Amino acid sequence: MARVSMWWGQGAVDMSAADFSDLADARVKVPNDHTMKLTLDGDVTILKGDFDFNKKGQITGGVVTSVEFGFGQYEDATFSRLKLDLETFSKVSNSKTLADDATLFDKLFSRADNITGGQENDIIDGGGGNDTILGGWGADDIWGGSGADIFVYEDRFDSDSEGADEIMDFSQAEGDKINLRDMADLQFNEIQVSIDGADTIIEVDVNGGGIMPFTIRLSGNITLTEADFLL
Repeated sequence: MARVSMWWGQGAVDMSAADFSDLADARVKVPNDHTMKLTLDGDVTILKGDFDFNKKGQITGGVVTSVEFGFGQYEDATFSRLKLDLETFSKVSNSKTLADDATLFDKLFSRADNITGGQENDIIDGGGGNDTILGGWGADDIWGGSGADIFVYEDRFDSDSEGADEIMDFSQAEGDKINLRDMADLQFNEIQVSIDGADTIIEVDVNGGGIMPFTIRLSGNITLTEADFLL
């Protein structure tokens, strides 16, 4: 388990197994008025927000607006556009029970959040609000939650045929979209959609070689149209 975080497995986000308790043992630095850096066992957690200070320069309260996790040699996972009072966050990190971590998650991810996953197989849940979710590399299981969510793909390795993401609750009724704008200059007729059992499969020949290296699975049988994509 990567210690200063809610992750199990270096570089992998698992929001279903949230546990902030290790944060209570971290070394704390405050490099500027809007940043708190917590370090433990080589992993780094950075809280950013609008913080309150006493005359000694110690943080006494405030609001957390983003959380960034580092996994040693792995790139960071980030959550932004949050709003949570620091006192609540601190109480949860000092608790050894998981029930309050789950409650904190419900509170954290009830807005329009930006979520960027790690470099391995992530489990991501956007909760309520119109979220923007980038799973990154690895075979990710992603729930957008309620609201008009945007699932972003920037690279074919974000979801390839050997380790495809599965979007578990893609909803046309709620206005969910799949954003492929940064991955390639695509037309809708270059996207192949098929049904595989209980899933809908999206495949794209990114390199123009007649193979389909980029693949996304959607849970459920969905008749996709051009309106479901941002191209």
